[in-house]
Amino acid sequence: ELMATEISRGLRYALVAVAIRDASGSTLQFISGELEGLAVRTVHRVGRILSLSHDPTGVEAARAGLGSDDVSRRGNALELLESTLSPEEASLVLPFAETAAEGFPRERLMAQLEDADAVWAAPLESLVHDPDWWPRALALHGLGRDDEISIPGRDPGTTEDPSMIPLIERVMILKGSQLFRYFPGSDLAGIASLAEVVHLESGEVVFEQGDPGDAFYMVVQGA
Repeated sequence: ELMATEISRGLRYALVAVAIRDASGSTLQFISGELEGLAVRTVHRVGRILSLSHDPTGVEAARAGLGSDDVSRRGNALELLESTLSPEEASLVLPFAETAAEGFPRERLMAQLEDADAVWAAPLESLVHDPDWWPRALALHGLGRDDEISIPGRDPGTTEDPSMIPLIERVMILKGSQLFRYFPGSDLAGIASLAEVVHLESGEVVFEQGDPGDAFYMVVQGA
């Protein structure tokens, strides 16, 4: 049941990513990229589940091979999985593994996800009740419903302050820096949720050279 749930969520994230990939605007492109990353991370989680009952070295070799640019290596990874898994496991995992190995093409996703037509028709809406906080927040932001985003680690019911830069945009700002560019958005969300937006007048001093460092600043607008 856990395996089936993980696979279903991975397929859903990938299909939503494909559905909005060509939409105009940097925000939707960012959301698409984050969801695609979540789908890939689902492959890792499926591998960890399989490692509980199969040789971890072989499972990890297969998982790594699925993400290879080498077609023959991907084929070998699928063969290794097929020879490792029971028939029941193979019937569930192999279609998902093949889809991941091919880069999650729309046709395969549509064929495997039970409610694919509904997801394709309203991609972001399909994630607003996702059990995972990050894809839910991404979907709500994409729909312009930032006031419904609950912040992790805060009191239940606490939502985004409408006077601040929306959380997802703060994550995008962080990812736009050299320091944070390779971090998954979900890892940056906690930092972004603690960030304070500071508005300064022209010529106002932020800090003087030699002052003790007590904050990290990023320039969003201005210089």
